[in-house]
Amino acid sequence: MKKTIKINRVEVAAEGGAAFWSNPQTVLVRIIDAGSATINCASLVDGKYIDKDSFTINFGCNTTKSNDLYAMVRGIVAQTSKKWSPSDTVLVMGGAAER
Repeated sequence: MKKTIKINRVEVAAEGGAAFWSNPQTVLVRIIDAGSATINCASLVDGKYIDKDSFTINFGCNTTKSNDLYAMVRGIVAQTSKKWSPSDTVLVMGGAAER
């Protein structure tokens, strides 16, 4: 049996930045996406990805460095505070968002 699938629209978003579209805003938004192996930190303004303020932290929810939740949070704060302001709007998502 042959099937045809027609795709009318395709959109691509940077990993971590896709959460922005659940609550789009015109202001600067920072996103922390806590994954199992890495933590993606994205910055967007009005839906536009800001590459110079976005980065990946090389540990995640299921790595040996993050067995201690408080140590993982300290690591995230240490990295994000290098580029982000404490007054920035930050959305947290991913595997450890509700821990």
